[in-house]
Amino acid sequence: MKRKNPKYTHSFVDNDGKPRFYLRVPGRKKQVALPGLPWSPEFMEARERALNEQWSPQPIGASRTVPGTVNAALVSYYQSTAFTEQLAKSTQQNRRAILERFRNDHGDKRIALMHAQAIQNIVSGKKPAAQRNFVKSMRGFLDHCIALGMIRVDPLIGIKRAKMKKTGGFPTWTEEEIVQYRERHPSGTKARLALELLLQTGHARSDVVRMGRQHVKSGKLSMRRQMPRGEQDGSGASTMMRGLRRARDAGRA
Repeated sequence: MKRKNPKYTHSFVDNDGKPRFYLRVPGRKKQVALPGLPWSPEFMEARERALNEQWSPQPIGASRTVPGTVNAALVSYYQSTAFTEQLAKSTQQNRRAILERFRNDHGDKRIALMHAQAIQNIVSGKKPAAQRNFVKSMRGFLDHCIALGMIRVDPLIGIKRAKMKKTGGFPTWTEEEIVQYRERHPSGTKARLALELLLQTGHARSDVVRMGRQHVKSGKLSMRRQMPRGEQDGSGASTMMRGLRRARDAGRA
């Protein structure tokens, strides 16, 4: 039986038909060619020497950054405790998505030259809800830049946002509407399963989208709820009602 190559060892056959081996460790940009055959003394000595080299993982996005640019400032912000520890995971994802769109349009520009008029032009081109989310995302990012001296004047000062209309929220479904939905989406469909999860567990949408088979034990659905940062994490267990079990089981068929 052929012996497995040492960990992180990759190989290919060159144009002369000779096998070549190299070391590639996740997180390292550099690949190291290794002499001889795997497990031979010269091979293992070279491998050990390569593994013990001083190196540090490259920050996410660092390969496309130039010092002093928006790109570089965002790489720094994503690694800060203000982003990684003070924001919930879902908030990190939402804000990063917004900041990455901003980065795609302005990443190569100098962070020190960012001014209020430029930010106002961007905000004014968005709908009220998007304006609010953009300003919230930029607030944390710019606080980080100000703290590190990347910019001297806060470009968010004086920014005007459109007022959001009061809509009263989404109307509560009636019993007739629920029946109509169930008739349209039979058991076994994702749409039906989504309804039963929301209706019969009472969990928020942000929790329901994370639910899976791993949360079902002994006929009960149990999971830790996602709470705002700083609040006590909550957990709840509820017996799976017949409609929910039927929707789940139909989806497995």
